[in-house]
Amino acid sequence: MALPFYAVYATLKRGLPESAIGFFLIAQTVGGLVAGLVLGPVADRKGAHRVIQFMGLCQFLAPMIALLAGPLAAAGPQVLTALFALVFLFLGIGEGSTMLGALNYVLEIAPPSDRPSYIGLTNSIAGVIILYPIVGGWIATRWGYEAVFALTAGIVLVGGLLALGLPSARTAASGPATGEEPVA
Repeated sequence: MALPFYAVYATLKRGLPESAIGFFLIAQTVGGLVAGLVLGPVADRKGAHRVIQFMGLCQFLAPMIALLAGPLAAAGPQVLTALFALVFLFLGIGEGSTMLGALNYVLEIAPPSDRPSYIGLTNSIAGVIILYPIVGGWIATRWGYEAVFALTAGIVLVGGLLALGLPSARTAASGPATGEEPVA
């Protein structure tokens, strides 16, 4: 919900130059690379549920750090630029770990014969995400960017806490998502 508004908030409301957006995009790209390099082995060794838990933390930290920009604005543009670089780094990690976490978890929990249905349903539900920025824009217009960031942080916090209870799908008889049927 908040993703389209971080750069706008940084430049229009916090006074950072538009040239900083390029730096933020680099930070986001680095975050995606970090997700693949660090969380790929985590997914392999510990399971996709651990990646989902870490993804929730990163998706929570992004709006929380953006909310700090208001109180820390007097610290100067270097501090704000660093804060928003962290925001985009965490966004990159969060977005870059979606395949490693959520989609792999679906593959791990789905019975092999039902995997196409599970993936289809997951993609259909994920389509609703397209509407979130519209809701975020409406909230930003009425109550400000900070309200969007706070609501996003709250929703992600709830999701992250729920993710802490995700069981490892690898404890099932079929093991990791290998496509093999369990041996009776």
